[in-house]
Amino acid sequence: MIKYLRYFLFLRKHWNFKIAFHIIRHEINGENKYGINTTGYDKLDSLYEKGIDVNHASLYMPVCYDILEPFIQKIIEMGCNQVTDLGCGKGRALCVAGFHGIKNLRGIDISKEFCDDAIKNLENISKKCSGIKYEIKVQDAMYFEIEDDTECIFLFNPFDDVIMRGVIENIEISLESKPRRMIIVYMNPVHGDMFEDGGYNEICYKNILGHIDGKIYVKEIN
Repeated sequence: MIKYLRYFLFLRKHWNFKIAFHIIRHEINGENKYGINTTGYDKLDSLYEKGIDVNHASLYMPVCYDILEPFIQKIIEMGCNQVTDLGCGKGRALCVAGFHGIKNLRGIDISKEFCDDAIKNLENISKKCSGIKYEIKVQDAMYFEIEDDTECIFLFNPFDDVIMRGVIENIEISLESKPRRMIIVYMNPVHGDMFEDGGYNEICYKNILGHIDGKIYVKEIN
């Protein structure tokens, strides 16, 4: 319970008691439901000490379960069976996607420690849900090639506009290589206007308590 208390105090400090209590309640329920360990925050100081450039990265925080789950259900209803998480952290979004039936999962993060944790969590999910295929890589999103089988990209405000611009360029290269529908699930969509300017249509928006929010964008290339 110490990790929940520590996270609660962090959330209360940066937001307020109501939001902190709401998130922690769902953290406890979600971690128990999926059997994974993703709760907490990390300011990435250890990466900085190793000489890894984190100037464009956001601190680690997992997306709240009560907004993540309905978004996963939405893309399943859209027929999506593949998710690539850019800035996957400890793999929460991929684990929830796999638990609910999405079989092809891919994630990258600049932190090897996070990637190792993501693999452990996905191993736990794969024991409960057969047929899951997952791949986790330690990589900078700026230089990650979007594979042609990518159907959905998940983002939880993992980096600033500099990296996001590069990510969008990489997505466009992939769509030129293989024209198709691309779904973007963007939580805390700080740079959502960059997708809108790029021709992506917002099809879904959800906000909880005025601070926990997310959008789904879609672009169809025929």
